[in-house]
Order: sequence, then structure tokens, then C-alpha cells
Amino acid sequence: MSNQHILTSAYPGRPSTTIGAYMVFYSLGSSLGAAATTTLFDAVGWTGPTVLGAAFALCALATWALSGSWRAREPQSLPGGCRDALNIHDAP
Repeated sequence: MSNQHILTSAYPGRPSTTIGAYMVFYSLGSSLGAAATTTLFDAVGWTGPTVLGAAFALCALATWALSGSWRAREPQSLPGGCRDALNIHDAP
């Protein structure tokens, strides 16, 4: 749901088209992933899908590292009610 919210925020004039495209690519990714892991399992056993999953995880890690998302960001201020609920107090 958060991915869909991000997409509809980026394209506010076309939410149904954006969600539709998201669901198409989500379904394609799921079906291709299932086909690839099944084929690899038939060919080499559990080693195939395990290596494929590790490769995808490493690709995701590399994408994250190269994007600079890990750099420190300025803290966002919280509204007063949230600060009280979370018991956050400014330093004196």
C-alpha cells in the first residue's frame, strides 16, 4: 500500500492508471519469479532458487547503496501531539 501511495502522490492526476500499471508489473514480477524459481529448482535443486534469491538481494543492496538513501537526513519535526504521545522532549 505504501508503494501505491507514493505512486499516486507522484502522479495525482492519474491515480487509476498509476495503480493499474503498478498491479500489471507486480503481477508480471510475481509470475516471472515463480517461473524462474521453479525452472531452477527442477534443474539444480534448492541451490538454484537460493542463489537467485541471494542475487536479487545483492542487487537490491547495491541499488540502495548507490542511490545514497543511506546518508543521514535532517530529522523531520513531529506535531506536538505526536511528540507527547511518543514521549519525545527537546533537550534544554
